[in-house]
Formats: sequence, structure tokens, C-alpha cells
Amino acid sequence: MTPVYFPGWILDAEVSAEFSYSNVERTASGIIHDSYLPGSDYQVLSWTSNFPKEIDTVDPVPFTKDLEVQHGMEISCLPFTISPFAGLDLAKSMSSRDATIDEDGLRFDPKSLKTNLVAAYPVLFPLYLAQYQSPVPEGQQLVTVFIEAFGHNGRIRAERRDLGKELREIMPGAPQMFIDFTHEMDDVDIANLRGEPSPFFNVAGFLTPERRAIAPAAAEWLNRLIITHEAGPTLVEKSGIITSDDDPRIRPCSFEERTRNMEWMLLSGEMESMKRVVTSMKETHENGRIVHVGSKTATPQDIFDATIKSLQSRIEEIETQRKENTPPWWKEWLDISSKKKSK
Repeated sequence: MTPVYFPGWILDAEVSAEFSYSNVERTASGIIHDSYLPGSDYQVLSWTSNFPKEIDTVDPVPFTKDLEVQHGMEISCLPFTISPFAGLDLAKSMSSRDATIDEDGLRFDPKSLKTNLVAAYPVLFPLYLAQYQSPVPEGQQLVTVFIEAFGHNGRIRAERRDLGKELREIMPGAPQMFIDFTHEMDDVDIANLRGEPSPFFNVAGFLTPERRAIAPAAAEWLNRLIITHEAGPTLVEKSGIITSDDDPRIRPCSFEERTRNMEWMLLSGEMESMKRVVTSMKETHENGRIVHVGSKTATPQDIFDATIKSLQSRIEEIETQRKENTPPWWKEWLDISSKKKSK
């Protein structure tokens, strides 16, 4: 088996966009958290998420020269070829058709996509890599197996090609729903031999007055896109030259750093919840559906106005708190972006 360091990105971001569904248009914000993007399009290794569950309890070890040799073995280090921001750039350039998230017509406007904060943490994942010839009806097929080497009982995963095709051949008379499912499996080329798989993306927030489930639909959509064979090469093409030393959005991967950034982003969740309540109350009030219950010392309008005022006051407090506690590196990035636009 060959030991390798495979590059990857841990991602935390707050984004907003305009969504449309059921003849409704809303602007909503949400958080992409505890997410993973491969740092290389190296086949097989880039087809699965290496997000480590230990990331919240153990900080990655800073890379030093002595880590290039372990147990007397020289370790190959694959270079970063995918920028952590390539996915965002790709999403902004999508057509309206490609920006459709689910079969019920939920979609976002790519031009409206905005990053309120994005932090990318580079990590080199130690893996053991093995390749062997496996017999297939057509002859021999090269199969890749890899094992996580950064913890006890690391996950074991193996390449498995043509899974969808195999299922269709086993059940040729299966219902159309099953056949459609097998076609979705055509890009699922990794079998988990030990351990549970991790999603590439986790999404929270995107609250709306209609309680439209945007976050789970967006997470499923993103995870479906990233496993396609075209994803890696497309991201490499979109990445261009990676200059990590010049981009303040690329952060050291530590529990302390990620906690500070997440706490700032989570304030947005509280603020968005209150904004959703305000919007719902105003729309309900305009439609004359406010019902007065209890004491008559205050009119329904008085209660409505006082509640709205209280919520608006708290929203303003959070906005001030976020502004005062904006991470310095994000302010630096905004300044860099502003100067680029003014040129």
C-alpha cells in the first residue's frame, strides 16, 4: 500500500440568494457548515468526502518537513488543484435551468448569490492507497482501495464502477422508478467497506415565512452535483492558479478559528428568524387576520406595533453586533474586493 497526503478543504460559509417557488420570491440567508471540497481532482480519491468527525475535537497537526517521511516510508503529497471558491464561482455563472434545486421548481437566481462570509481551511488527509486488478466479464479492471490513516479504525473505501449498470442487469424488469434510481447511481463509484460516509455539504438556515424546506433541498442538490464525474475537472478549470498565501479567506484549520467564525455566522440565523416573524406578522396584519385575545386595555394594533418594534430593535442589535465583531480577515477581503472592482 502507498501512503499519500490527499488535499482537501473544510468549508464554512454564510450565503444569501433570491429563491423562487410556488409563485413566491424570497431572499434568504443560510450557512454551509462542516462541509468538504476535494482539493484535487485525482480520480477515485476525489469522489468521496473525507470530512473527519474528529475535526471538532482534534486540531490537524501543522505540516512540517518531518511529516514527509513516516515509519520509514516517504509519503507522496498530491498538490492542490481545486480552489475552495471555485464552486461559488461556478454557481454564480449557472443558467436559470441549472439553478433549479428540486423537482418542485425550487430554484435560486445565480446572479443574486452573495457570500456574507466564507472561510476555507486547507487540510492534507493521510491515506493508504492500493490498486489491484479485478476480474470482470470483459477481462481485468484496475480497482482502487484507500484507507484513512488519521485515526483508529479509519474508513475503508473502494472504487466500484458501473454500479447502476449492474443493478439494471440484475433486475431488467424492475419498475421505472427503480430504473431511474439506478441511473442516479451511475456516478456513485465508491463503496464504503468500513465506516459511515460523510456528506460533502451540510446546509442550515434559509428560513422563509412559508417554511419552505430550502436547506435540506439545497444540501441534497449540492451533494448530488459534486459526485458527478465532471465535477472535479470542471472545478479545476474554474480554479485557475491557486494563490493561498494571498487570500485572507483561507484560514488555519483550528477549533478556535472555526468556532469564532461559526459564532459570527450563527448570529445571522437568529436575525433571519426574527425577520421571518416580522414578515409573517406584517403579511398577516395586511390580510386582516390578527385576532385579539384577552385584556382590552391595549388594542390589537397597539400589540402589533409593540411586537414589531421589539423585534426590529433586536434585529438592529444583532446587526450592530455582527458589524462590530466582523472577523478582521473578512474585512481585509472586502477591502481587496472593493479595490479590484474600482479598477
